[in-house]
Amino acid sequence: MALDVPAVVLDYAMDLTGIQGGFVFTNGHTIRVVGVATLNGTTTFEGGTIVKFKQSGPGPNTKLVLNGPVLCKTSPYLPAVMTGDEDDSVGEFVYPRDAQNPFIDPTGRYYAATALVINSVDTTLQHLRIAHAQEAIRYEASFATNYYGETLRHVQIVDCQQGITALGVNYYGTTYWRTLNAGNLLMSNVDKGISGRYYRGTVEHLTISQCDYLAEGYTGVSYYSTLTFRNSIFANIGALYGPAGSTLDLGACAYNGFWEVAPQHRFGSAQRLATADPFQGVAQGAHYLRADSDLRAQGTTGINPTLLNDLKQRTTQAPVVFVYPTAITTDTTWAPQVPRYATGNPDLGHYYAPLDYLVTGVEIWGASLQIRPGTAVGVWLKDLGDYPPGWGLLVEAGGGLSCVGGPTRLNRFVTADLVQEAYNPDAPALVGMPYGGVASVSVDAWGSGDPPHAILECAFTDFAALSRWRRYHLIVGEDCYEGYPWTYGNYISIVLRDCQFHGGRFILSQFGVLTSGTVRLQNNLFERVESYLHQEWAAWLEAYNLFFAPNCR
Repeated sequence: MALDVPAVVLDYAMDLTGIQGGFVFTNGHTIRVVGVATLNGTTTFEGGTIVKFKQSGPGPNTKLVLNGPVLCKTSPYLPAVMTGDEDDSVGEFVYPRDAQNPFIDPTGRYYAATALVINSVDTTLQHLRIAHAQEAIRYEASFATNYYGETLRHVQIVDCQQGITALGVNYYGTTYWRTLNAGNLLMSNVDKGISGRYYRGTVEHLTISQCDYLAEGYTGVSYYSTLTFRNSIFANIGALYGPAGSTLDLGACAYNGFWEVAPQHRFGSAQRLATADPFQGVAQGAHYLRADSDLRAQGTTGINPTLLNDLKQRTTQAPVVFVYPTAITTDTTWAPQVPRYATGNPDLGHYYAPLDYLVTGVEIWGASLQIRPGTAVGVWLKDLGDYPPGWGLLVEAGGGLSCVGGPTRLNRFVTADLVQEAYNPDAPALVGMPYGGVASVSVDAWGSGDPPHAILECAFTDFAALSRWRRYHLIVGEDCYEGYPWTYGNYISIVLRDCQFHGGRFILSQFGVLTSGTVRLQNNLFERVESYLHQEWAAWLEAYNLFFAPNCR
């Protein structure tokens, strides 16, 4: 990709501040923003990148100012994440940790003054999560005319004071609008939703929950701003407008759902009133719709056609959950479980990237698990007390895992925080396990018998993980929580073909006692992956047509 100015690829954790040119925030790496960082060239956010902000004040407020084009090379299962530098649930540790600086739950704390300041126009921000900021996104005033507007799609804003600010300007009687084209947003625990002056636009499939004010005018007046909400859910909203008493033209809004919103703060036509809490919380996702919610199939298809098509790869239904000490001891088949949108009236609110199953500490003993094409498995690191398992699925003696997708129907193993917003006080997930590790799949042939074996076959399977201490895609021969070799047995067979690995680690470690084995790696992509293959596997390793993208180790 050609940039308008020389660019720097950020391939290791570092502090970013001052005025720079073009930047590429790369998958699998953590960057901390200190003070004001101004980027004048093209800014690229790769999926899986982590941007952390030092807490603002005293001194310069912390913000990332983008003056040039913005390119989001992100995707539904590989977003970019922006959070505070004390948030250790994702990314590398950039804040000192010792007896004087213990691990801190960042909930309720704010770091960036403004996470993203957008000075350019016609930008597209998509597949992002922004957490723990005083202000998540600010579109500054511009004198541009005849432009399409700012596209904001598939974005989660969590635990921030201010969600989105859009600033237009009126100059000697001529209005230069900031236009928003927003779709599939989630705002949770945000004091103020959308505010600004001289802005207009459409917001479709928004879920906004636990919000003091939906809209707040700039300097007490909305300056003729207009927004049209469709197919959205407003839950636990204190008031429409802030204490300044500002107003916003909401006359064209329709097909929106309301829960725990006073009658005087509801608006639009074709209102849908929930008769019970519409949400179901699972793991780190708090805003799935309950199966019996009366906000299902209540929307209109008269929305942005690109967004409507995107929803066909998404869902509002929670995954099926299996946690330790679940064991699979009879032959089992997993297939896509949660419905993706197809046709007809869509559900209201935010659509998640689908997870059909969510697993932590599940063992496969003396049986086979077959995963059918198009199935997405989320791996959740949860503190289960005295014995926190370090795997999603563990293939034990006599067990087998066959995960074979198709070229157009990939199977997926992803860490849950790639999909879920990680705001669920009842299930804080990574809190309390700062040094623990988690592997999507672990293989162990421990045991006795004739023959004790473990078999793993994956094809057309996408593995993705946000970078964090000891995040693994696959571990063979090592306990990823304690780090001890533990493979004992007669035979292990591993075949990985036509697979993709993004971020995280790939480990074939030292084993204990192993009579024979087969490891075949064929036509696989490794992107920003740290790999470790112990020399003892050399006799049984076959590798063909592997591609290691830049910055693999």
